[in-house]
Amino acid sequence: MMISTLWCEAIFARNRAWLCVPVIGLLVCLLGYSVTCHGEEFPESIQSPTIDRLHRLSPKFLSGAQPEGEAAFRELKKLGVKTIISVDGTKPDVSAARKHGLRYVHLPIGYDGVESQRMLQIVKAAQTLDGPVFVHCHHGRHRGPAAAAICCRATEKWDDETALAWLQEAETSPKYAGLFRVVREFQMPSKDDLAKVPTDFPETAQLSTTVEAMVTINACWERLKEIQKHGFRALPNHPDVVPDQEALQLAEHFRELARNENSKQLCGDYLRQLSAANETATTLSRRLSALAKDRSQTLIEDSAKLMQRLQNHCSQCHAAFRDGM
Repeated sequence: MMISTLWCEAIFARNRAWLCVPVIGLLVCLLGYSVTCHGEEFPESIQSPTIDRLHRLSPKFLSGAQPEGEAAFRELKKLGVKTIISVDGTKPDVSAARKHGLRYVHLPIGYDGVESQRMLQIVKAAQTLDGPVFVHCHHGRHRGPAAAAICCRATEKWDDETALAWLQEAETSPKYAGLFRVVREFQMPSKDDLAKVPTDFPETAQLSTTVEAMVTINACWERLKEIQKHGFRALPNHPDVVPDQEALQLAEHFRELARNENSKQLCGDYLRQLSAANETATTLSRRLSALAKDRSQTLIEDSAKLMQRLQNHCSQCHAAFRDGM
């Protein structure tokens, strides 16, 4: 069955505002999704005993989960990797990489997208770092694949359809709309802007403090409270703030905070509080997703109870630990 390229382009152009993974999946099935280079088809899934979600996206770029332990770095070296880019929020294992002759570059991004300066750094890194380059986040599912897609859009001539289809294959959640947006709307930076970006990329970026993380969490929590005031619907003046996505963002903020170096130095009760808050926010995201389709009173009441539970988590944590942070 032949599908007109112009017809597909028209569909994507007309529907960019609501483009989602099911639509991508349909077109992938119709068109056959792969990129051929030097007689090889990419992305290629690599079965690995040490690194989850490992894929080769092109001769230069690979994507996967965080390498942990000597065996993982040894495997990357055997695969020919020269450089590792981490977009995760925690400190990378630079010393383990060095033992195997690998360079680490740390350019962390969030789940809500990529700010402009970081985008320039990722593109400049893609252009200038010795390859093959392995791009990773923690689980290799959301931020890492998005950053790898940006690298391939910048240097491997990937178009938006190919890049978005890769996010689907990586199982990037469509609830992280910001990641899909930056990949879909990618525009190659100007040569002048890229020329201003230094190439002495950090092995370990300056990480957010616990206080900064709490500020981010509080802003997300305030948006959720506004959403609750409007019956757990999108805010009238901010239709881009989607209820279930906002709850999922909050869950990820709690998870990232638990992995913060400062958090690891605190007692186990603190980490258990963060884990409980993460689970509650994740459950709230599922309830709000269901509520978008079924405005039942039961789901509304259940969502309100989860909001109260989140409030309790925060209050208990603040009472026990905030003064010492």
